[in-house]
Amino acid sequence: MPLFYDYKRSILGDVEYEANQSIPVLNWLRYRQVAKAAGRDADREAMQADLQAITDAGFLASADSMNSFWTTYQRALDLWYGDWCTAKQIPGLIERVRGGAYVEVNEIFAEFAKLAHVRGNFILVPRYLPSGYTRSRSMNTLRGGFRSKWRDYWDLTLVGIKTGEFDEFFKRSPQHPEFDLDAQGGFDGYIDRNDLDMYVDTHGSVKPLWPGHLDEGAKALSQSKEDVMHFVENACSVIREREHRLAA
Repeated sequence: MPLFYDYKRSILGDVEYEANQSIPVLNWLRYRQVAKAAGRDADREAMQADLQAITDAGFLASADSMNSFWTTYQRALDLWYGDWCTAKQIPGLIERVRGGAYVEVNEIFAEFAKLAHVRGNFILVPRYLPSGYTRSRSMNTLRGGFRSKWRDYWDLTLVGIKTGEFDEFFKRSPQHPEFDLDAQGGFDGYIDRNDLDMYVDTHGSVKPLWPGHLDEGAKALSQSKEDVMHFVENACSVIREREHRLAA
């Protein structure tokens, strides 16, 4: 695929994708609607070969979008307009956006809407089948849940990986080399293997996606318009940098 290929295009089709380009957020919202109905995921389709290789080796994994669009867009609608929209309300949200609502927020999120489903925002994360269960346990689901302490933010997730909060996924034995932190040399090796150095500083500490996000006692969700704008700027920056890195 070309650099910065938006995998939403493959699900929406060229005609609809191009028709929504004047308001890129519409492509994200329509993708969410269409993909859910069709049982498709852009990240899974983009990383299908990698997922298959792990499955063929006898392990389980999920494709994940590191920087969630919906979590912060949803929060922005609340901070700017006092509107809280759930995923079930996306059809109505689409109609309001088409009617000219939420212009300021949609302009702030325009670039992120285009970058949310490029390869530079995708990564494989481990899952496993607990003994005696028929349903797998997924790191993707755990970190992205509505009541999750990580709330689908990749800086918080990286801190969790570094401090051992996800050891149930990474410290299993046997483990696929993709997720074997010990064999990779720990957290620093994980960063190197996955081309994630743009998320850490020169000392190996995780960089916050907005000022104060990783401070002790800080809320997982953005608390101000400034937090939202810092997040969008920083998320777009790391996605762009990683996209180039993966293509090198």
